Amino acid sequence: LGLAESIWKIRFPIKETANLRQMIDTRKPFIVYDSREVDFWRSDLPEASWIRSYVGAPIFIEGEIVGFLNLDSAEPNTFTPIHAERLEAFANQAGTAFQNARLFEAMSREREVAEALRDTAAALSSTLDLDKVLDRILDQIGRVLPLADAISIMFIENGIARMARFRGFYEDAAQAEVVTRLRFLVETTTNYRLMFETAQPVIIDDTSTYEGWIGMEEYAWIRSNLGAPILSEGQVIGFLIMDSAKIDAFTQRDAQRLQVFANQAGVAIQNARLYDSIRHEREIADTLRDIGLVVNSTLRQEEVLQTVLEQVGRVLPYDAAGVWVKDDDGFYKAIFAVGYERFGVGDKIKQIQWTEDDVRSRHKLVEIIPDVRLNENWIPIDGFDWVRSWAVAPIIIRGERIGQFSLDNSQLGFYGPQHQPILEALAAMVSIAVGNASLFEAERRQRREIEAVQQSSLSLTASLELPEVLDAILRAVDGLFEVLDANIFLYAQGKLTFGAAMIGSERVTTPFAEPRTDGLTYTVARSGEMMVIPDLRDHPLTQEAHWSDQAAGLLGIPLKIGSNVVGVMNVAFAAPREFGSAELRVLNLLASQASIAIENARLYEQTRRYADELEERVV
Repeated sequence: LGLAESIWKIRFPIKETANLRQMIDTRKPFIVYDSREVDFWRSDLPEASWIRSYVGAPIFIEGEIVGFLNLDSAEPNTFTPIHAERLEAFANQAGTAFQNARLFEAMSREREVAEALRDTAAALSSTLDLDKVLDRILDQIGRVLPLADAISIMFIENGIARMARFRGFYEDAAQAEVVTRLRFLVETTTNYRLMFETAQPVIIDDTSTYEGWIGMEEYAWIRSNLGAPILSEGQVIGFLIMDSAKIDAFTQRDAQRLQVFANQAGVAIQNARLYDSIRHEREIADTLRDIGLVVNSTLRQEEVLQTVLEQVGRVLPYDAAGVWVKDDDGFYKAIFAVGYERFGVGDKIKQIQWTEDDVRSRHKLVEIIPDVRLNENWIPIDGFDWVRSWAVAPIIIRGERIGQFSLDNSQLGFYGPQHQPILEALAAMVSIAVGNASLFEAERRQRREIEAVQQSSLSLTASLELPEVLDAILRAVDGLFEVLDANIFLYAQGKLTFGAAMIGSERVTTPFAEPRTDGLTYTVARSGEMMVIPDLRDHPLTQEAHWSDQAAGLLGIPLKIGSNVVGVMNVAFAAPREFGSAELRVLNLLASQASIAIENARLYEQTRRYADELEERVV
């Protein structure tokens, strides 16, 4: 009849199927002599349209109807009451056989469960490696409860359930990485909250009708779900989760068995965590020792900070991290950062700054935010919406907070209160490392500045020829800073004239452009005040200047003798930048020396010209 496969897919609701309902009500066989002569026959089933006569008998197990034994015929009036009596006898025997088979299957399954639990206990007690423990739990669950298409273990940390181990979701490494990063707030995830509050398993027969189910497109195949809480010392620390692509895949019996595994898993996980904690403490000690070795092995700031952050990552993994130090003007800025390039904000992190008034800088304590989106003090920054969990520890030198190091993670709930002792220990070592490196860098910078100023002083006094003096001034600036270009204009009687210029380290004999009367150079000359422009592309005085398409930072420095301006020096930088007070102090000192040298060169030129005039008169 071609029904070998389709017959298994047909379902008969009892309330809508009169012959089955009749047998349940009477507990007796039922005969249909001719299906076309009764109005209750299911004519809506094409697969059953060939049936003309029918007889069925209920199957009993311990007095309860558990099924039916049915005979169908393509001919009318095939079955008689005698056939019904004989079929009833067969149905009774079938009930006994089914009961025996079920008992045997139950005994076999219970024996298999007992053996699996025994094997699980042996397997879990044979290792303290947490990863191996989790793998063995999944192996044994799959052996006893094979109905699931996917099995997972989730840990609860800071009120957030995270994926710790799984089977069956994806084999592809990239997709598996997505599953690994799944996070759920226990409080807002209904089935997790119920397990957490009741410490009992939860079955979801049909995810499409479960009010609290969190649906995601990539996991739409999940139609039923079973979860059991993992307990340790009376506290729910995680969940064992089973997912199936079938509706009604799990029973209360499955839930009971899964809970037994969850109880065993709780003990094993707790033991493994204790061992892991001891091992982690040892790793922290090793890391602190290694940071100490770095502190004593080098004083070069970048090398120290790179190594320190690498060591921090051993015990507190991060997606990105930065070291922030307060400059002379009280602004906190990143002096070293790693990982931000991956998120496209490598340049932006260098532009971020804040002062002591910012909430993240008011205290000397470690701060941990498991979920930045739920923290009212978190300040969102464009481009950093990938940050979900954040931790920061202060850098304190001689009792004063001079900076901090921060860890950014894209995983929700990655950092929590359990990390505070680690951060405090790391903060002490990082403070020493940064302090030593900063002192070394400051001393080295001051030495370079003094040497540069001394050298420029010697250069400026080595000649009284104005072109040579101007070249010496520009070389001195180039020796102190990495500049894009620089120029000097002399100022006399309200007018600017070209003196000297350079691009990079190359001398230029003509000006880039003549100063505009309403531009920056004339403004500095007339006011006698330095102009500091961190980003000239946004400054009205430089919108039409030659460097506006090339440079990003600019200084206009007056060259003065007393209150008299004798020239203006412009210094352009390739990137936007803030100028520290120490840098400006050195530039002002250099400008003062340059002013004296320019004035001396002018006086020398005037004296020589006067001498030449006298000589001509005498001749």
